[in-house]
Amino acid sequence: MVIQGAEVASTSPSGLNVRVVVRRHPYGHLLDAEAFAQLLWELGAHRAESIRAHHALDAAEAPRGVYPRDCLAMIVMDPTVGPWVDNVDAVMAAIVIGEGDYFLPNAAAKAGGHRRVGYDYGEAYITDPHLVAHGGFRHGHSARIRGVVVGASALNPDQDLYESAQLAAQFVARIGDLHDDWTQRAGFGEWLSEGDVPDAETRAMVRFAQRL
Repeated sequence: MVIQGAEVASTSPSGLNVRVVVRRHPYGHLLDAEAFAQLLWELGAHRAESIRAHHALDAAEAPRGVYPRDCLAMIVMDPTVGPWVDNVDAVMAAIVIGEGDYFLPNAAAKAGGHRRVGYDYGEAYITDPHLVAHGGFRHGHSARIRGVVVGASALNPDQDLYESAQLAAQFVARIGDLHDDWTQRAGFGEWLSEGDVPDAETRAMVRFAQRL
């Protein structure tokens, strides 16, 4: 597992700043750290356009309600790590749109809570508050799309949920496309790596029994 600190910050077409900081990059066979950060930035820029548009709508024209702010903080968890990895080390990336830095802890609480309890953090707090310990966050929903958990904060709970789900779904689609391209180039093999070798964890799991 490669841990990176790649960061990309630029302005979206509608004028909102989008900043991405990558903590974990598990797809080194598909793209390098800078390209991975750029991919996440592009997904964040799509959400920035959604936020700017929904913030500017009249109430009668807003299908999810007028967004109260033109900013958002998002935390994306790494779907490739096991449940034994703690939430701090399982964060894949942070995405901050506009002046959303203040809301990063809220987004992290939602994403980490969802990963821990296995379902929407907002639902867990409302129906099962015994699952939330002292210091836990008190508001908001989180999304899990095909294993990718995202927490977002700055809007109302349903709007945060919508933006989280959209980012997660688009991330899954982009990684899937890159994986298909890679398999076409790499051809037949057993492992997702250059040289067709297993990762360090797999090798360590069987080292005690191997005679080679």
